[in-house]
Amino acid sequence: MTRRVRIVVVLACVVVSGGVLRHFDQHPIDLTRFAPADASVAPHEPPRGIAGGALLVVSPEVVARASGADASFAWLDILENEYGATRWIRADELSRDAGAVTLAVVSRSAASDIDARALDRLATRALVIVIDVDGSDAARPAHAGSAPIIAVDDLANRVARRRQGLLGSRQTIDKRLGRYPQVREPEDLLESPDSLDREFPDADRLVADLAARIDTLVAIPRLAMHPAGFAGTFLMTHDEDEQGGASTLSLLRREAEWGGRSTVFLVPSGRLWESWSDAEIAEARRLGADLELHWNRFAMPAGVWKVEPYKTVYRLSTQRETLRRRGLEATMNRTHYLHLGSDLSEFFRTLDAAGIEVDATFGPNRAGRGHLFGTARPFHPIDRTGLPSPVMEVPFQTQEDWGGVDEAFLARLFRQSADVDH
Repeated sequence: MTRRVRIVVVLACVVVSGGVLRHFDQHPIDLTRFAPADASVAPHEPPRGIAGGALLVVSPEVVARASGADASFAWLDILENEYGATRWIRADELSRDAGAVTLAVVSRSAASDIDARALDRLATRALVIVIDVDGSDAARPAHAGSAPIIAVDDLANRVARRRQGLLGSRQTIDKRLGRYPQVREPEDLLESPDSLDREFPDADRLVADLAARIDTLVAIPRLAMHPAGFAGTFLMTHDEDEQGGASTLSLLRREAEWGGRSTVFLVPSGRLWESWSDAEIAEARRLGADLELHWNRFAMPAGVWKVEPYKTVYRLSTQRETLRRRGLEATMNRTHYLHLGSDLSEFFRTLDAAGIEVDATFGPNRAGRGHLFGTARPFHPIDRTGLPSPVMEVPFQTQEDWGGVDEAFLARLFRQSADVDH
């Protein structure tokens, strides 16, 4: 073979190879079916908490994960959001537990385990006792010793079901009210279209009504909802959606002009090294931005350098590692397209296994606006075992102008947050 022929052959191979690579770069092979599954971990018994504040009493069966339909542990968030330091004990530990508390709550799961004698013993330590009972349960006494008793009707279960939509041993997410056919989104957790347009956080109001009843009986210090001198508080977040550092910085600089700071959720694609320079990451941090994870549960292009002939779904732990290699230790997540997957408990178990501590996926996608889940406060979702997830959920109320959001709607949310909700 002559030298000229060899050159022609080499050039032909290069052209053919380039054409093949270009074809697959534009039409990557989908290897999703071969992608490894995400790790998952079931929640364990939650920390016992800090002595000296509120006390929650639960049944041993709930602690042993034998009652997935019972949301007794939802009381932990309810009490901590209102009164701060809270600890919990099992009902069979009550006789051995000592120390004064401001407020004692007997959960529905433990109500049948607490007799008059146990109530009298609890009354020597608590200023007021709240008993969460089934509506069909017999009436409770108005006092135990000197401590007044307030009976509430299944409050923890009602609040938990409103906050997370699904409760119990089966937490499969069926397609309901969301508008993305291939996505199991927060709207699909709702049972009624009425919940798609909620200016009023009804779950929070259930808790506020109880706190108001307690206030009429005894003065217990409560947490301030806002810093001194401020009428309200709002959290501002952005989904970066692969717009890159330059576009995101233009927004962050505008926020900085009026003293604002926000959280930005970054899609950890293979092109992150190209769309965000080290200098842009440093400037975002200087502007006060918190750069966190935008977990993409869909297939992303993959390959070497700019040649990406196939696409696959990356494990959550791998996506978190992509951010770590850029110096970003993400512990907060919002899922791309708000995709929860097919099972609510598995969603939070997967986040926990990957080291995520806070999630902000619960909120309206295209179909709703406002307090879809009845709350503007953080909470720990109740797993199908009945135990709380270690992952804290921070719900949001609106994104962009979807669901009919306009300036007047936002003004009402801000005003109501200051005057009514909190």
